[in-house]
Amino acid sequence: MVMFQLSKFMESSSTTNQPEAATSRQVEDVTKGAFRFECNGCGDCCRGGGNVHFSEDELHDLKEFLKLSEEQWLHLKDKLIQFKKNELFVHSSSKACIFIDRDNLCRIYPVRPLQCRSYPYWSSVFESNKELKYHQKKCPGFDREAPEISTLQIVRRINQTLKKFNEQQKNPREPLVL
Repeated sequence: MVMFQLSKFMESSSTTNQPEAATSRQVEDVTKGAFRFECNGCGDCCRGGGNVHFSEDELHDLKEFLKLSEEQWLHLKDKLIQFKKNELFVHSSSKACIFIDRDNLCRIYPVRPLQCRSYPYWSSVFESNKELKYHQKKCPGFDREAPEISTLQIVRRINQTLKKFNEQQKNPREPLVL
């Protein structure tokens, strides 16, 4: 799965144990000044192997959205969650996301987790030009016809994702980074 790779792109700050924010210079070095992206809903990022992280609130929203009985929810949660790390529940799979349907549409789109909502604005995607090119090959949303996104917009989106993801982890000693 293209989406679900973790990275150590941003080293933890020695004083706060939080990953450092992305900078315009880092992003410009990787994008070479040009970045285009627009999700086309193809579902490619939801196929293959990897991890997806859910907060407690996201799981609650998921249960409410699916309108499951307690028994149905426990069965789904048992299938969905393999372990917990840094206050996040982790779904680990070598196959497509269990919420993607035959038409490559997300059945939980309105309540999908932060990790899914924020792609491709993860530090790991902008870790290096090589990593960005990997994602550009895998995802048709990186299209020459897509709107150009400024370096400042990219940096803001990465940092927003980073902040929210850290908050979900409740300030761990060794934070996970998308």
